[in-house]
Amino acid sequence: MNGAVKDYFKKNAMTLLLLLGSIAIYLLIPSQIAENVVTKAGISPRFFPTFASVGIMLCSALLLIFDARERVLAARRGGGAAEAEKKGEEISYLRVIAIIVLMFAWYLLMPRIGFIISTIVVMCIMSYLLGCRNKILNIVFPIVFTLALYFAFVQLLHVSLPEVLFGRG
Repeated sequence: MNGAVKDYFKKNAMTLLLLLGSIAIYLLIPSQIAENVVTKAGISPRFFPTFASVGIMLCSALLLIFDARERVLAARRGGGAAEAEKKGEEISYLRVIAIIVLMFAWYLLMPRIGFIISTIVVMCIMSYLLGCRNKILNIVFPIVFTLALYFAFVQLLHVSLPEVLFGRG
């Protein structure tokens, strides 16, 4: 059993570091970002760092819990952790390189074709590369997420994002 615990911590070392780092960031926010006294009703400068760190904590914790649950279920079936590892998808370095190139292409294309179109296209391709084969989900989620992100930045935060620039010559 001790070997299984070591294997679990070895496999999830980066997730544990991410969890601990996000906890540290959450605890440091009050000392690093002053509360905006003037706009108590609006969004304060602490909102997004707090939201991001809590989101990272929640996702990391869920990932650790789901992995532990999968290992326990695999051990009950008699296959052990090795069988669970074989069933999981292998990390493909080619896929990682493709995603990095895709993000760089998004960075270069966004000012030319706009935030909405470039983000939807990149998210669709990235979802496919990461294993999402459900066509409806692969199209609907990027559209909804991009429009929600666009609305949050443009309408709520009054941050301008690159618009569609087809009319520019």
